[in-house]
Amino acid sequence: MAGHSKIRLTIPRQDLDEFTLFELTAGHASEWAGSLPVSNTQRLAEILSRALADLNRIHLSPETRFSILEALRPSIDMSLAGVCKKYLNQPLVMPAEPARIAGIARQLFAAASVAYTVVAVETIQYRAAIRNTSPARLACESIQRALHYCGLKVLQAYQLYRPVDVSVWQNLHQLYALAEDQELANLPVSRPSAVDTSIKSTYLQAVLLSCCKPNQLRQSDMSAAYEALATAGALAELLPPHAGSGLFVVDLAGQQAPVYSSRHTSPLGAGARYINTEKLVALVDKTEPMAESLAESTTPIKRLPAHLLAHLASSLGSMRMRNFKRSDSASMIRICIGLSSAHYHVAGRQDFSMLLEDSDLYVASEHFTQSNPFMSPLDQLDVMHKTSNGAEPLRNSWLPGQQPDNHDAQHLSAAHDSSCDDMLEEVEVQLPMDQRYPTFHVKLADASPGGYCLEWTEELPGELRAGDIISVMEELSDHWSIAVIRWLSRLENSQTLIGLELLSPRAVAFAALIHQKDGSKAAPMRALLLPEIKLVGQPQTLITSRSSFRERQRVTLVNRGETNTVRLTRQVAATASYSQYEFQFIKELGDVLTGEHRNPLDTPYDSVWSNI
Repeated sequence: MAGHSKIRLTIPRQDLDEFTLFELTAGHASEWAGSLPVSNTQRLAEILSRALADLNRIHLSPETRFSILEALRPSIDMSLAGVCKKYLNQPLVMPAEPARIAGIARQLFAAASVAYTVVAVETIQYRAAIRNTSPARLACESIQRALHYCGLKVLQAYQLYRPVDVSVWQNLHQLYALAEDQELANLPVSRPSAVDTSIKSTYLQAVLLSCCKPNQLRQSDMSAAYEALATAGALAELLPPHAGSGLFVVDLAGQQAPVYSSRHTSPLGAGARYINTEKLVALVDKTEPMAESLAESTTPIKRLPAHLLAHLASSLGSMRMRNFKRSDSASMIRICIGLSSAHYHVAGRQDFSMLLEDSDLYVASEHFTQSNPFMSPLDQLDVMHKTSNGAEPLRNSWLPGQQPDNHDAQHLSAAHDSSCDDMLEEVEVQLPMDQRYPTFHVKLADASPGGYCLEWTEELPGELRAGDIISVMEELSDHWSIAVIRWLSRLENSQTLIGLELLSPRAVAFAALIHQKDGSKAAPMRALLLPEIKLVGQPQTLITSRSSFRERQRVTLVNRGETNTVRLTRQVAATASYSQYEFQFIKELGDVLTGEHRNPLDTPYDSVWSNI
């Protein structure tokens, strides 16, 4: 590797004399992989991990090694897809078994990346000995595959809200530096059943994910963003210090993730690269028109949900500074989790149906009272916890009396079988309201006027996601504030921290009824009105669920006898859990007529239309 003294890639010593699993040819490797227990993906991953570890220590020509790896790759990818499902969507403090499975996946990521790295390094070292294929193509494809598995290791760390190991960043940067040095970074690389990619695109896929503030995303959102960046990430530019500028900078000779270029105070070395994301942000920003030439290659990222696109545009387009200084705290704080629970406690521990009790909107309609689940007796299960077909959903294990058992799976599998209806009714759990919407006491790590940092423990519920609504009440306070989970982090000492951003110090609970196009009103849903804060110029907004609500809709807000009609004007924030809208109060015709009867004028009809 003459001329590459700055490339620091380590590969295993090839000191193993014998490989016993199969003959070292692509055909025998494919036959051996076909005999493995594909139904047990965990066992399959363990076998493949050990096989690759031994294979990396056997002396082989780069061509033979690459052909064997390509024969094993379908099995590797299938096993990884299976085991990933077993450690994702777990409680914040992960149980021992999913943590062990995550370790198996991590070993397989590493073994596969090292295996392809061996091919790339030896191809470049002994290129003159490569006879049956192009050395440049072999090195190019090997580096891209090694970067792919190294990038998956980065994704896994973020999905588990853990810091990425420095050795992973070093390998990722050095693989790209090797490709750049060999002038391979921009060459097209074919992928089975996928569009062509390049070494640069695969490298940027992982690097850009780290720039997207992944600890503020849900695991599913990280996967979706990572997949979309596989193609759209090529729009980002990697520029040497003398050739341009960018929002981020990465050091190919370092061991760290990219940082904001404005925070990089020391002089940039030869291995530094600016990451210019302007073209990518222009694509992600839904307000920007998309060039026709980019339509095909960037379709995946345009299919992302609006809240995720907004997050990518914000995180890749500007540096957001913390508004308030945090101070350490050791006090306790009360919290309740989710929009339904926050609504219940903000309403003074009143069930949702109580908000409609004194309203005459639907008094004349007996059918509505019978068909609307919110008007049912209080001891019935909350409509928000029922499925559309009436079957009992998966229960939250952290709720009292809600431990899942084998019957749950049986009931769910039989949800469409009418013969199971009686059985479903017999096992329905009817909890008191305070148990359906529990509160928890959590220790604060630090606090500021804009939010809180919580220390999470095993005794607390694990079904928390970034973007969830949280209601909080400080010590010596008598009212609930509304916050949102902005980030999650698991530290090296197994400590789990959760960052909350305060949305409003107070809220008012309402039932929200959307006006349909035919003039009717939809069934009521929960909504929280956040009052105006003039001191910081924050207008009054409405917190709603993600479903059904849209800009320019008319919505009737009901709280006992109080009824107001508003128009949703602009969506100011959204996550996978909630939407936040600015709104304007409007008057309906009946309200205007009532006002006219109180203050009769000479031209009542003209006054009605002018007021409307």
